Amino acid sequence: MLTGLGGVGKTQLAAEFSGRARASGEVDLLVWVAASSREAIVSAHARLAADVTGMEDPAPEQGAARLLQWLAANNRRWLVVIEDVQRPSDCGLRRLRPGRCW
Repeated sequence: MLTGLGGVGKTQLAAEFSGRARASGEVDLLVWVAASSREAIVSAHARLAADVTGMEDPAPEQGAARLLQWLAANNRRWLVVIEDVQRPSDCGLRRLRPGRCW
């Protein structure tokens, strides 16, 4: 996880890292999520779950949970960037993060 004050270059660092990882073939799936609210994160996760599995869930929370299960269960290399989280505790982000965080 990368944290710090606004305006110090976290987004640029994440963009550079993810761009290099993608260009070199180090990741099979790269996702960039704007974290304006917990609902935005859940919605983005649910849409991605539908995209990668071809199955939509009746509720966004179910889709978000299914995405995290899918990420943990497959052998693909993935990178999920969740940008602009003001306070992870406010978003309930701990339950929405994939297994490994840097």
